[in-house]
Amino acid sequence: MAAQSLLRLPEYSAQSIVNAASQGVGRITPNSIITIYGQNLSFETWALGAGDIRNGNLPTDVPGLNVTVAIRGLPVPLYYVSPTQINALIPANFTPGVARLEISRGSARGPRVELEIVAEAPEFFAFEGGWAAATHPDGRTVSEAAPAVPGEFIVVYGTAWGAVETSLQQQHIAASGALLRRWPDVRIRVGEREVLWPEVFYAGLTPGFAGLYQVNFRIPVDVQGEPPLRIEVAGSGSEGTVKIPVATKAPTQAFHP
Repeated sequence: MAAQSLLRLPEYSAQSIVNAASQGVGRITPNSIITIYGQNLSFETWALGAGDIRNGNLPTDVPGLNVTVAIRGLPVPLYYVSPTQINALIPANFTPGVARLEISRGSARGPRVELEIVAEAPEFFAFEGGWAAATHPDGRTVSEAAPAVPGEFIVVYGTAWGAVETSLQQQHIAASGALLRRWPDVRIRVGEREVLWPEVFYAGLTPGFAGLYQVNFRIPVDVQGEPPLRIEVAGSGSEGTVKIPVATKAPTQAFHP
């Protein structure tokens, strides 16, 4: 059985490679986190830890597992590896266009599949139940127990939002924040209400992370309940479905970050 297992090649397809936030196929950009689903991708499970980061760079090979994901012939950074799933980062210095992906597990190589990398494909991360991955200005998680309030500035996180006003070619982790190059074109829709600059206070990289973006914006004063949340960057809108809990009453004075 062990010998048969060693002979099994990694199995996956272009349709099983998705945006890690929305799980949407074809929603892949430079500096975005992707998820690859398949079989025989690894013999063991590994998740990125603080000790795996060297000089601000994520590992491109898992020690002891000898698993790599190559795109355009280059090994890309890894977040998570298991027999059926890999989370990886599309490097920020990649350009949009067709790219070939191949997974290697030691000498066993999977198929070369083609991906289409686009400039922007913004999506929000979500918690269980479809709640947007969001925080209050003091860092508390926005949840049903601690909802946003009308007039409050909150922070919501996602990936695949596009190029920023700094170079990330030498390291994968953002040491500081950086605005999206197209950030004046960012639009947030909370239910039926559209939020634009200056109510969109910041849209760009999340410091200390790779492939993670955030938008800081003000909840419209006339919104309440569980409105759906959508982001649009330079005309490309999110396809994933998330919602945000909003209290029925505004605070006496809304907090501005």
